[in-house]
Amino acid sequence: MTDEPRIVSWSEISSARQCLLKHRLEYRERWSADSIRSSARGVGTAWNKVMEAHYRLLQAIQQEIRDGKHEGVEAPGRRGRWVYPDETAGRLRDAVRATGEFTDDDTGYLIDWMYIGHLGHYGLDPGWTILAVEFSPVGPLPRPGGGESEYTLKTKIDLVIFDLWSERTWIIDHKSGKYSPESKELRFDDQFGLYTWILRHLGRPVIGSMVSWATTSRTKTEKELKDRFARRPLDRSDDELDQIALDAYRTVESAYSHGDDEGDPPVSPDSEMCKRRCDFSNAHLHARRQPVAKAPAALRAYLVDTGYSINRTRH
Repeated sequence: MTDEPRIVSWSEISSARQCLLKHRLEYRERWSADSIRSSARGVGTAWNKVMEAHYRLLQAIQQEIRDGKHEGVEAPGRRGRWVYPDETAGRLRDAVRATGEFTDDDTGYLIDWMYIGHLGHYGLDPGWTILAVEFSPVGPLPRPGGGESEYTLKTKIDLVIFDLWSERTWIIDHKSGKYSPESKELRFDDQFGLYTWILRHLGRPVIGSMVSWATTSRTKTEKELKDRFARRPLDRSDDELDQIALDAYRTVESAYSHGDDEGDPPVSPDSEMCKRRCDFSNAHLHARRQPVAKAPAALRAYLVDTGYSINRTRH
């Protein structure tokens, strides 16, 4: 344990929960490789860039309307709806195209299909006032006995909105994938609970979080928009959020309790997790075939040989 503040993110917490060896390689030693654009992670990154550009522009236009820059267009009153000027569609098209994600390849075509569907299903979200885009609040995780710990939680929240009809503030997280997550599944995803906890901890009146999901699965028979998009709200009590924050503290405290001079930490092999959610699984399998004393060096040599490098500029 250290008295110096240590910055941790949800991604790091999740990595430590999956496997302590993965956490050491990914966050203590900082091994990484460029993601493949056509992979699920690559598509997710591209989709988030498009959504960021989309909602940043809507936020800017809402401010223009408040400032009286669009004749005949006014900001909505209580439980009203935003009405956007005629040029909004063209400005949105230019803004999302400027991300560079609409490329002339299969991934670019997929992103284009997803974005057209998003507009068709949600329009311009006239019931939302955009409060923040790519918001990054930070704050200390709590200790079990009370008070602040030496671990500072760093977050990156996709979107914060005020819903004009319910008059509630929500965290929005953009997700993409083949299958829509179920509510119970999301209940066990502490990312959203931590984001809600930190905003409430900082005095922001957030009711909860909402996953805004878009499918990446194209079929020969075109799906209806209602089957391609879903928004799943989650609200949590302060007690539940406090428990989630304490669990996050316990996770990172346990991960860092294994000293650098003690060798590699224990691994947690799981066929599904290792296949779907670990970039180091092949390196681990290679190292397991070596003599025990040579396995740590063999693992890292394999990473170098397969294009990995140490990058201390990212978190």
